[in-house]
Amino acid sequence: MSLETTISRYTGIGSYAIVGATGTMGAGTYSAAPFFAFRWATSTANAKAAIDRIAVSLMSLGTGFAAGQGYIDAVFARAFTAADTGGGVLTITGNNAKRRTGMDTTLLSEARISTTGALTPGTRTLDAQPFGGVAFTVSTATNTVHLATTDLWKPDSRDPLLLAANEGFILRATVPATGTWQSIVIVEWREVYG
Repeated sequence: MSLETTISRYTGIGSYAIVGATGTMGAGTYSAAPFFAFRWATSTANAKAAIDRIAVSLMSLGTGFAAGQGYIDAVFARAFTAADTGGGVLTITGNNAKRRTGMDTTLLSEARISTTGALTPGTRTLDAQPFGGVAFTVSTATNTVHLATTDLWKPDSRDPLLLAANEGFILRATVPATGTWQSIVIVEWREVYG
């Protein structure tokens, strides 16, 4: 079934996009550490979030990594009834995130990104396997882009990731030891009834 056929079963609310940047993530090994959380917990009946794109980039800052490999993945979070903590919450009120001023303010409950360390998990159950991921080479170079902007999820003609109430997704990073780093996250989504 095409994306157009899937979405035609729903009535649109609006289309949205956000970009978030971590702060300077502390030196040390991160192993599947959560650094971004997208939580859809609206109480609006039958409202869903159709995720069209999730993209990331990563660069080293003033302290270089040990040479090796990095990995970022996206994993579905179910029964997401309490938000992650730590980091900072992206501003999604008013016109923020809207792709057109006339659209409704987003129903998104929260988008949270790390500032200096991993997020602390809230109440959520992660799938055993991620639905998107990318591996990349990491060198010892400082102030260097190790992962240029890369799509973790972009369905094209496939069904979008469709979030119902108390669902969401988490981005996790695994990087070599010693480095300080920053990541940029891009999320594009539509809000639909159905």
